[in-house]
Amino acid sequence: MKKFTIHEKHQILIASYHDQSINDLIMNDLDSIDWVNTRKTNVMADMSSWLVQSEPIQIITDWIQSLLLELQPVGGLNVQLIETWLARYHVDDYTKQHSHVPYPFSFVYYVHAPQGSAPFYFSTSDQKVIPETGKVIIFPGDLIHHVPQNQCDNRVVLAGNFVITPKAYTVVKS
Repeated sequence: MKKFTIHEKHQILIASYHDQSINDLIMNDLDSIDWVNTRKTNVMADMSSWLVQSEPIQIITDWIQSLLLELQPVGGLNVQLIETWLARYHVDDYTKQHSHVPYPFSFVYYVHAPQGSAPFYFSTSDQKVIPETGKVIIFPGDLIHHVPQNQCDNRVVLAGNFVITPKAYTVVKS
């Protein structure tokens, strides 16, 4: 596991999942995904609905949630996953600069990062993260970020947002 601080003095967490076979299971599900948000958001690539779910995705998001709790101990609070989506990039696909406000934490997990996969940039600090299959980036949702033009086919990421609420409350996403 690696931690670093970018220009804005926010902690970013990068880690790699221990069992790379989980990525093959997610890749096998891509043919059954309905890419309903393709080029309708900041993601100028194939994009699923805002709440994509499967058993392998649940395993990954549970792992990411446990990492988030290590990064930001939140006694008396719930860390709850609100949205998860898949994005599949081909040559020249990209993501516009944006943030995930109002969500306090977001993540990008590399399901498949072939040679030529575009890096992930924190736009205001010009810090980049080189994609590697099985790597996750966890960051504060208010950080502006983007993905420049991709140089390969089948760069696949799972992304999502978390909220933090008092233990007495849970957020219901409809």
